[in-house]
Amino acid sequence: MHAAAIAAGVVVTAAKDGAIIVWDAAGKPARTIATHAGAPRALAISPDGARVASATRDDCVVVWRASDGAELARWTCDAPPLALAFADGNILVIGDAAGEIAVLAVPP
Repeated sequence: MHAAAIAAGVVVTAAKDGAIIVWDAAGKPARTIATHAGAPRALAISPDGARVASATRDDCVVVWRASDGAELARWTCDAPPLALAFADGNILVIGDAAGEIAVLAVPP
């Protein structure tokens, strides 16, 4: 496991092989919602457990729907994104390697 996040009883992990996995209550992989070319740099889950954000090795941040893996949004950062956090279900905060902070609205 490379990164993990939990909210509203939903556990999501990112593996070194790039797989982002949602786990069930019994601790078994329920579904893979995305696969990146490499291990994501950071991972976050919205407070309601409905959305997952991942920071990729190609300087992108992607938001996925946790239930089915649908891509909801994608941003390219000027520097490698290193930290992610949801302020609420619709606001994502990104910290990058240049020391910049971005606050972005996530579409529904």
